[in-house]
Amino acid sequence: MMNQEYERLFGIELQSAVGESARSVFPDDIAELFELQEKEVIDRKETVTREQVIPHPDGDRVHLCTKFPVANAAGTIHAIGTISTDITDKKAVEKAMLDAKEQAELANRAKTEFLAHMSHELRTPLNSVIGFGEVLEKGVFGPFGHFKYQEYAKDIGDSGSHLLSLISNILDISKIEAGELDFFEETIDVGEIFESSARMVMDRAARNGIALNVDVPQGLPPMRGDEVRLKQILLNLLSNAVKFTPKGGQVSVEATIDNDNAMVWEVADTGVGIAADDLERILNPFEKVRGNAAISHEGTGLGLYLTNALTEMHGGTLAIDSEPAKGTTVTVRFPPERTVAT
Repeated sequence: MMNQEYERLFGIELQSAVGESARSVFPDDIAELFELQEKEVIDRKETVTREQVIPHPDGDRVHLCTKFPVANAAGTIHAIGTISTDITDKKAVEKAMLDAKEQAELANRAKTEFLAHMSHELRTPLNSVIGFGEVLEKGVFGPFGHFKYQEYAKDIGDSGSHLLSLISNILDISKIEAGELDFFEETIDVGEIFESSARMVMDRAARNGIALNVDVPQGLPPMRGDEVRLKQILLNLLSNAVKFTPKGGQVSVEATIDNDNAMVWEVADTGVGIAADDLERILNPFEKVRGNAAISHEGTGLGLYLTNALTEMHGGTLAIDSEPAKGTTVTVRFPPERTVAT
């Protein structure tokens, strides 16, 4: 028995096929596949499905061939049924999607390699610019003729340092995406990281009239991790908090141990806050908070993305709680195994 669609698909006429073996109707290799599948149905007494390439009058086609036992009331198999579904077009779409995915991955690797190379190329001359700017600012070879020169030299140094920071972020992101970022495990004094990071943003906070509070309790245990990367996490969060907090506001940072013995860092500010819609996307690269003209020009949108990636490298999680015009709290939680027993 076979229906008309089976006859059409395989170019077989029922009258000529009745009473014939599979080898008389199909090529030997296809017939052998069918026989093996049918034997499996009989041995296992259950349905068996296979993908098979089957010749058609108009060329080879891919079929999903399902064979099932037809048994009587006593459970004796007396026939085998077949449902053959042409999935050639579906397989072609799958292959096209796989090819597109591979091309996208190749393009992404090329982008990553380009960013890493470009970042290295830019950092070298920038370090020279910053170094010479510092020489001018300090008047190493004698005083300037006019005080404005010293101001301009400081501007050169500040701008160069800012640009170098952006390039370093790009380089770190490209290394993370390539799985090549260096990671050094060591025992870290969390209090020292908090103190040194706070000192780096203290001047800017003071200039903007922002109170900076650091709370690291006595007896806080050390933790295991990469000191440079951990400091990078905290400094990025502190810099953001100071940047987005208006004059007269407050930034607080504290470290605690929770009930699971996990190290928790929290950076809170009374700044402009983040809308709910923006919270969903600011951890993506190159995304920035919209809608605040006073601060929209600052940054590249790489800081939080990089901070989150460095946190995940330590097995931690980063959570953001924020409300527009009230402030933002960022909580970084590291796994308990990173807390060093004392």
